[in-house]
Amino acid sequence: MKKIGWIGLGKCGLPIAERISQTCDVIAYDKLPKETPIYTSNIVDLMQTEITFILVETPHINKTLDGSVPIDLQTVEDYDYTAVNNVLLTLANHNYQGVVVISSTVSPGTTKQLAKKIQRSKNCLYASYDTYWISGRGLCYCTYVFYRRK
Repeated sequence: MKKIGWIGLGKCGLPIAERISQTCDVIAYDKLPKETPIYTSNIVDLMQTEITFILVETPHINKTLDGSVPIDLQTVEDYDYTAVNNVLLTLANHNYQGVVVISSTVSPGTTKQLAKKIQRSKNCLYASYDTYWISGRGLCYCTYVFYRRK
């Protein structure tokens, strides 16, 4: 059986990864230690996987969007993509050669911009699918970054 990589074991990522691990071989990384048999403390352990799912935080840049104050719904707010960007750069720097699936509030256009930054390593291709799903808190996007095999 081939291994599935997983990055992000927070409120959303941990239960999904643990459920998938009941039928698939999953190895999962998070920057914080987790008490689960699928956890690894070394992201390099994911480099041999065929596919890696990323579910990391993308909080609003404007911290007042927690519902504590009224907001102008006409204003477009953006998210902090630092965690997604760092994970993609780490995978590229380690020459990850599998498929990367990002599941979060990161839009396909943003994923394309992040992938362009990473193309300096010359092994990142970008492809996006119009795949959207509804999470418990609202609309999420599922976008893909493909890494070319050398």
